[in-house]
Amino acid sequence: MSGLKISADKSSRTIKPILTVVSLVILGLCMLFGWWWWQYYSTGVKPPISVMSNLIASNSTQDVTPVSDSQRAAHQVGPTEPRFISIPQLKIEKVRVFSVGLSSDGSMDAPRNINDTAWFNQSSKPGSGNGVVLIDAHSGGDSMQGIFVKLYELSNGSTIKIERGDGKIINYKVVENKTESLTEANKSGMKRILTPYTSDKEGLGLITCTGKYIPKIGQYDKRVLVRAVYTGAE
Repeated sequence: MSGLKISADKSSRTIKPILTVVSLVILGLCMLFGWWWWQYYSTGVKPPISVMSNLIASNSTQDVTPVSDSQRAAHQVGPTEPRFISIPQLKIEKVRVFSVGLSSDGSMDAPRNINDTAWFNQSSKPGSGNGVVLIDAHSGGDSMQGIFVKLYELSNGSTIKIERGDGKIINYKVVENKTESLTEANKSGMKRILTPYTSDKEGLGLITCTGKYIPKIGQYDKRVLVRAVYTGAE
């Protein structure tokens, strides 16, 4: 048929720039994922998280029930997960370790009982040979003491023992003990504690609260951050 004009499809000209933008966004996400993958698998360092939450302000906020010998003996975990932690210098002997993740605000969760500790299950497993095993616990509250109340006293060179679910004991030596403000701990402390102190050795990180309780934010204003390195297994 004559007299008909064939014009360019305007919608196709509009779609092309949109496709270009979408392609760039996808490329950027791929690059970001690639960076995260390299951080995770090459260095053993997990993406930064906030410091531990659910800290104790009063007797009503946490379980303070003593742990009996039978409860301790009944505590079971996976074969390669941490079951107990012992710190001879602080007279901590075979304290239960529970698995925790992130709380609703994105911070590392804490154990329910002040007499227990918690392993961050997105960190390394003891004896894995890379990365950092991260464990936290409470220091205490108004009229009670948590299991990590004297963590700030732990000396460089002190031994920390973690017994796994299969009975294997992994030994670590303390190489750093720092007390930082909550701001410092969130800004750089957590990244540091999740980074192996020695690149060719598995690390261990311990964390607890200390300082003054700030009701406005529901947190203590300081954190104790301990770093240790693998020394052998039994």
